[in-house]
Amino acid sequence: MKDIIKNIGFDKLIIIAVCGIVLISLSLPGKSSGTSKLSNDFSDNSSSFDSFNYCTRIEDKVKNLVMKFDGIESADVMITLKSDKTDHISASDNLNTEIEGVAVIIKGKYDSFTPLKITNMLLALFQIEQHKISVIGV
Repeated sequence: MKDIIKNIGFDKLIIIAVCGIVLISLSLPGKSSGTSKLSNDFSDNSSSFDSFNYCTRIEDKVKNLVMKFDGIESADVMITLKSDKTDHISASDNLNTEIEGVAVIIKGKYDSFTPLKITNMLLALFQIEQHKISVIGV
């Protein structure tokens, strides 16, 4: 062991040890819960808005996307948010609002794969777990 320290040098050995500790600490799982963080993409010109309006705008955008699928005559979308700031979100803040779940009810003459396609689209958009998405045809 002393031969290794002499060959490498004590300073280099400390640097290697610190690098190893940093790599290990970076590889540890963080607070990520698998839900997506929302960005300011949906913000309007006002400096702030409430989470209800924010959620409504996202629901409208999802509904417009769902209505573009072949055979869909009508669609209702409900999105639930999990937020640290439930009453007021500032557009200048890095939003801590996360989507908790998405429910979509579709009506029309669509093929049997359409609900799966909608689910896959929502998975890609919001990066939430599949069991938090429900697409129901009536």
